[in-house]
Amino acid sequence: MTHDTDNMTQKSSRDISVITGIFIQNEKGEIWFGRMPKWSDMLAIAGGHL
Repeated sequence: MTHDTDNMTQKSSRDISVITGIFIQNEKGEIWFGRMPKWSDMLAIAGGHL
């Protein structure tokens, strides 16, 4: 996995992103993960920016 450190260093301390994520669990205790095309089909929980 690679990280885009250039974008991280360019942001000022006033740029705040609020994100959220939820865990969806069934009766068997299994947690849902979805494939995210935006991130090369890596598994992730549901969520996003507010």
